[in-house]
Amino acid sequence: GRPFRVEHGVPEADARKLKSLEWSIAPFKKGRWKQWTALDGLPVNKTACLIFTPDDAAWFATPAGLSRFDGREFVNLTREEGLPGGLGEAMHLDSDGTFWLGTTERVVWRYNPAEGQPPVKFTAPGLPSGRLRQITRTSDGALWFRSLDELARYDGASVVTFTNLWDRGTVVIGSTATVPGKDGRLWVTGWGAGLIRFEGT
Repeated sequence: GRPFRVEHGVPEADARKLKSLEWSIAPFKKGRWKQWTALDGLPVNKTACLIFTPDDAAWFATPAGLSRFDGREFVNLTREEGLPGGLGEAMHLDSDGTFWLGTTERVVWRYNPAEGQPPVKFTAPGLPSGRLRQITRTSDGALWFRSLDELARYDGASVVTFTNLWDRGTVVIGSTATVPGKDGRLWVTGWGAGLIRFEGT
């Protein structure tokens, strides 16, 4: 029950004490682990993004399309259902069940499975020209699109693009950091950028 400090170059007397102790590590791989692959129903053995819907189903963006898993079986929506192939890591789910999907072909698609209609391309002047890395929505209703070089805000009518915010590298954005009561705030991190907060525009 006592802590022992272990570091390089400990005094010999302390090293002897440590050697005399019986060391054991508690099992950490508890529970049942399961891996799902194309043999279980996934369209391919690669997933780019994962979102859980309110009905506890898991939706995966894959290079072959969109896949839904309810815990028992997979339902795959591919080009045959009108979905684009080459989905990337940019995927967002609105509260009404609408998916926003970024592809490796630098195209954004909008898709709501409940509508029973095929997905539609989303176009708006000023969207990032590079491959999208993330899509999210802030509490003021604005959609945000992020590529390696740009961050764009779409308010439903027009796009405002921000550049030179960070060095080219990994950037994480998320609407979950929106400050309650202050609509439109977005927190952004990036390599060499520190922490950025957008308040609306």
